[in-house]
Parts: sequence; structure tokens; C-alpha cells
Amino acid sequence: LSFSVRFGHIVAPPAIGAIWDTLGPWWAFWGLGLWGLGVVVTAWMLPGTDATKPDAGPLVRPKLRVSDFLPRPSDYLDAFRLLGVPTIAIVIMASMMSHVGNAVQSSFYVVWVESMGISGFTIGLLLSANSVCAAGGSLLTARVSRHIRPIWMVLGCVLAGVVFMCITPILGTVFLLMVASSLRGATNGLSQPLLISMVLRASGSVGQGKAVGLRGTCNRVASVSAPILMGALAEMLGIENSFYAIGAIITVLMLLLVRHAKNTPDLTDRED
Repeated sequence: LSFSVRFGHIVAPPAIGAIWDTLGPWWAFWGLGLWGLGVVVTAWMLPGTDATKPDAGPLVRPKLRVSDFLPRPSDYLDAFRLLGVPTIAIVIMASMMSHVGNAVQSSFYVVWVESMGISGFTIGLLLSANSVCAAGGSLLTARVSRHIRPIWMVLGCVLAGVVFMCITPILGTVFLLMVASSLRGATNGLSQPLLISMVLRASGSVGQGKAVGLRGTCNRVASVSAPILMGALAEMLGIENSFYAIGAIITVLMLLLVRHAKNTPDLTDRED
């Protein structure tokens, strides 16, 4: 899964750019909308099975009601209770830190690199290199995790990925930017499968849906808040120093996660 999704990151920028250039921005946005609609349609066509009864056969879908679209407080409470599980709590926090780096890449990174006089095509190549290396890293996750405990592998890769993003201002050439982007992609690719699988294993078959939803919610919180925080730092410190400030903040938070993991024997023992 982690390997396959990278193809979207590789193909989408030039494809949507070509639509934009030939048919205009409206068709480019419609293209994205149609792509998303295709995902909804294909997901709806899946037969579905009961995760608690794998031999029970296809599920019979109940009739869709308006109330199904309304949030229920009990669902949120059940989901957030999963944060009481050490593995889930620490992995979700690590996932949030990783998405801070993603948010910086999709906002201030592009602005900074463009200000260096680098062309849009070259910026696209930097992002594509990130995705190509992420795809390769995903395929190596199982092999590498045989030699390194998954929890330490996740924390190390997430921290490295954020560092490779936040040192951008000191990378003065396209070559160095390409190296950093590639290394960041590789570390993200190595950590993403583990971030998903560790949460699923810790939540059990019954709570997997809530655990995935909780991870997605926390990731969105990080993705929304990170550009706002970096924007505020850029106003006070300047855009260059805001890269360093974000890197320092995430490094401190990651070190706290490492300390928490070291003081939780059950967490590391389960991941041997």
C-alpha cells in the first residue's frame, strides 16, 4: 500500500500541470475531483467482510440513513480512549510529527526553493525524487525491521525526515536539495508502513477502524496547525529561521517520545 500510493505523488503533478496548461485551471480542479470520485465509487463496490467474523462471508449493507452522516460523541470517546494504549499513543504522536514535515514541504519549502531562483520543473523533480525514494523505502521496511526494533525505526526515521526538511535553507545547490529530498522520502517510506501496522496490531481486530480514524484525525490536526505555526514563526524570526525553529521544536518532542518509549518496557517488548 505504502509503495503503491507513491505513484500518485509521482504522476499527479505533471499530469495535472499538463491539464492546466492545455485546458485551464477549471479542468485541472475538475480532474482532481473526478479522480477522488473514482476512489469513492470503487470503495463502494468492495464486497466487504466482517473483521470479527472473517468466515461469515460478505456483509449485507444496511440502508443508508441521514443519521449515519451525523457525528456521535460516543464514537469520538471510544476512539480517543485508544490513546490510553501506549503503542497507539506514541505511534500516533510520531505520525503527527511526520505530517508536520509534510505540511512544511507543501507550503514554505516550495516558497523557499522558488525564491532561490529554481524553476518550477526542477522543483517538480525534487518532489518526484522524494516520492520515488519513498516508494523504494516502503519495500525495504520489512527487511530493515528484522534488524532494528520497529519502534526505534519509526522514531528515528520520523526525526530524520523532519531534519532533512528543516535544513533546507543551508542547502545552496540543486544537488544538495535533491539529496536531502531523496533521503527524506526514503525515511518516510521506511516509517509509514510501520506507523500503520503498529496501530492496527495494537488496536485489535475490533478497534482497527477507530484506530485508523484517530490516526487520520491527528494527522489532519498536525497538517493544519504546522503551516500556521511556521507562518507565525516566519513573521517573528523570518522564513529561514522558521525552518530551524520548527526543526528544534520537533526534535525536542521526538526526544520526549524516545524517553517515553524507553520507560515503557511493554511497548518495546511487543515490537520485538
